Amino acid sequence: MNKRKTNVALDSAKFVAAIMVVAIHTNAFKDINIKLYNFCSYCIFTFAVPFFFICSGYFLGKKIGRSKNTTEYKNLITQYALRLLYPYLIWGIWYFTITCALNIIRHSNTPLKIITYQLKLWIVSSPGGGLWYIQTVLILLLILYIDGNKKHIATYTIIGTLLTLIPSLCEQLKDKVYLFDRIQTAYFDVFLTELNFLWWGAYFLIGIILAIRGANFINLFARHRKLYFVISYCIYIFVYFMCGKNIVLQSMKLLVSVILFITILNLRLSINSEISINLIYIVQIVFKFIGLEYGTHLTLAWIICCAAVVFYSFLVVYMKGNTLMRLYERK
Repeated sequence: MNKRKTNVALDSAKFVAAIMVVAIHTNAFKDINIKLYNFCSYCIFTFAVPFFFICSGYFLGKKIGRSKNTTEYKNLITQYALRLLYPYLIWGIWYFTITCALNIIRHSNTPLKIITYQLKLWIVSSPGGGLWYIQTVLILLLILYIDGNKKHIATYTIIGTLLTLIPSLCEQLKDKVYLFDRIQTAYFDVFLTELNFLWWGAYFLIGIILAIRGANFINLFARHRKLYFVISYCIYIFVYFMCGKNIVLQSMKLLVSVILFITILNLRLSINSEISINLIYIVQIVFKFIGLEYGTHLTLAWIICCAAVVFYSFLVVYMKGNTLMRLYERK
């Protein structure tokens, strides 16, 4: 029986990134100190979602790189998309129904307007919850499938990267140049939110390119990965404190996210993968050691949600074949 190969460093990093995503959604530390909250949100937690996107793209890219012709390439994309589509539709219909029902109860808008708005939100972002992540990947997979040529992925990556920088550029220049204010207004009129495939898709495509063509690039950074990461991260911190959120910071975020992924990818950990589960306990010990009052609402919510992440991780690791996991094991 073939034993599945795993990268313990990446698995552990995914667990930490999951905790960071939970921190984003629960506004962890905001009730303790606003400066601490801003620093953690924009200088630490902000790299969690890009990391997941690059991971997803990288492991798909490893398979794409081995495809020998257009038919095999398209079949690979189809299989990957269908695996995501099944749970996406189940949870999407659930979110859409609940959201529409709650809005009808709470607001004075007519049911038709509420349903129309939620449909538009579904199309440009997601039906709700964290499904925007899956929808981003599905839209990009559709684009790659229609194009049908894996040589064009690099072009899409460049275009996606430039589009990722548009909101930051518009935010920076909207008060100085009227055109950028109009572009930003049009952008949000169409997409309603930043959680769309234009905003995040570049990270997914970068992951694919790293797997297909990035061997030399990865090896270059692998030699001095820690040094490169420290330097790039320090520049990112400097830009954040000196300039705030702007296009330079967004560009540095792209670079730091890529180097962070390469750094973790090349780590060789010999520990058992289950040890990552204990990270939540380490976090709580650190809280107590430095004397943070984490019993308040927002940070307490984060800790409770972290416990839920640990429990769900336990289900994934130890309860193979259960009904819940069959949603994600379909081929």
